[in-house]
Amino acid sequence: MTRQLCWPLVFLATTLPTLSSLAHADDPIAALQTAAVTTNKASWGHWGPNPDKYSSWTSHSNRLIPIYTFGGELSRVTGANSVYRDAAALQKLYGYMPTQTLNPQADYCDQTDVYRLQKWAAESGKQRIVLFVFDGMDWQTTRAAAIARSHAVSYETGRGTGLAFQDYRGAPSDYGYFVTSPHNEGTNTDVNLQRVANPGGKLLGGYNAELCGPAPWGPIADTKYPIGTSDALKHAYTDSASSATSMTC
Repeated sequence: MTRQLCWPLVFLATTLPTLSSLAHADDPIAALQTAAVTTNKASWGHWGPNPDKYSSWTSHSNRLIPIYTFGGELSRVTGANSVYRDAAALQKLYGYMPTQTLNPQADYCDQTDVYRLQKWAAESGKQRIVLFVFDGMDWQTTRAAAIARSHAVSYETGRGTGLAFQDYRGAPSDYGYFVTSPHNEGTNTDVNLQRVANPGGKLLGGYNAELCGPAPWGPIADTKYPIGTSDALKHAYTDSASSATSMTC
């Protein structure tokens, strides 16, 4: 995801093509996916904790999200400068100390750092700052697309190669990943009064790298954790729309 303003897509049509109409005979991957979506079963893989369903994750989750920058570096918010390595910074970010979230080895940043990167770019004199948000395109789907295009497994970790935004070097480029955990889940709000009734919510946010992985390509120790149903530890997880809001304000 190239993090730098996004614009709405407007469909000027009353109907859209169905999945089956897009699964051409000369596209076996589309045919496999269409069958999996239709039956919610796939012998070749599954998404989420239930191996009997093609997808038992049907919303955003607490997984780490890839970020690609062009014309800027991520070092101000990743690695040694990650907010997730600093207890005081974590307390300030969340407004409380999130459970089992402090990680002295964290390389990832936070979704709110995407806004900071844009702010710093403006302060440094950048005149054109563009943010692209590819909803639903995490590390696994990016890798799958790269494999489909190249007909080869070219990487197992990291940024990877094979797609235009992975390979583009028309400007200095950097790669990382960030946490999208919200402040909480279950806050009561009054839209008419523009008030938050219980800012503490019912379930607090946070990110546990031991349960969900220190990088997006790593194994997930607890497949229920990313959607807040773990028996070991529950953290709130956000929706993609509110996560995108956090990147921009």
